[in-house]
Amino acid sequence: MPEAPVAPGIRTVRVPDGTAGRIDRFVADATGLSRSHVQKLISDGRLTVDGVPVRANALVAAGSEVRLDVPKPIELTSQADLLAQL
Repeated sequence: MPEAPVAPGIRTVRVPDGTAGRIDRFVADATGLSRSHVQKLISDGRLTVDGVPVRANALVAAGSEVRLDVPKPIELTSQADLLAQL
């Protein structure tokens, strides 16, 4: 099932009280992105917690500031379009 589009840009959110757990799960729940997409953004260095890049399995604590940079989607072209440009 395709995930809902999320507008590109930088989002900053403070983790609410009573919330703790894996950063990839928290961001996926907060944004509606799939965990695998969030994990890719993390591996690309597009997510920080309190200004520090983290791994997907890092634990996030209440009060932490999470910053996520969602890039603009890459426009895909078909193989036929690429061949036509040659």
